[in-house]
Amino acid sequence: MEAPPGAPGAEAHGVALEALGSGFGTAYPVCGAAAAVVAAPTAFGMIGLRGPGTAGDEGSDAVPSASDGAASDPVTAR
Repeated sequence: MEAPPGAPGAEAHGVALEALGSGFGTAYPVCGAAAAVVAAPTAFGMIGLRGPGTAGDEGSDAVPSASDGAASDPVTAR
């Protein structure tokens, strides 16, 4: 809906629509690039790049979890 020709700001209608379209056209690539930048360290962290002394190494002092049957549940062990 356009403003009447004599109304304040009526000439800005076309400029506003052009700016809105340009903003959407710029926002999608910028957000996509930001998502890729953030996803890279997340992916590397989920892959599990482990250094020496982490819980996945042999000889680690990690406590076994209850899901593997090695440790009993302290509530039901009484």
